[in-house]
Amino acid sequence: MMPHLNKDTLFRHEYYTDNKNEVNSYKCKKIVLYLEEHYKNRITLEEISTHIGFSKEHFCRFFKKNFRMTFVNYLNQMRIKKAEYLLLNTNLKVIDIALEAGFEDSNYFTSIFKKETKMTPSDYRKKPSNVTLL
Repeated sequence: MMPHLNKDTLFRHEYYTDNKNEVNSYKCKKIVLYLEEHYKNRITLEEISTHIGFSKEHFCRFFKKNFRMTFVNYLNQMRIKKAEYLLLNTNLKVIDIALEAGFEDSNYFTSIFKKETKMTPSDYRKKPSNVTLL
């Protein structure tokens, strides 16, 4: 089982405090908490938008405006951060790390991991001195 990671360290998000944006801040926090609890599972736009109380279209607009990236990009980045931690702190096989981080397909995991880190998961594990940690 993966140790709990501090989401504030991994996923910094600026929350606004004026009255108009208190609801937005609450919704953003609710999204981040939902993703923290469910990142290992398959998460559909229908599922998360319903959980937040938005249509899929409104959720996508809200997410992009408040997180400055798409939902899928954010979720993939979150999963890659989990995988980075596991690569450096466990002896799990790469395929097991992919599954533990929420990726159903190890080839897709490797592709996304390389896009985000400029290294394959195996290279990342072998050369942690080349990695800049948060």
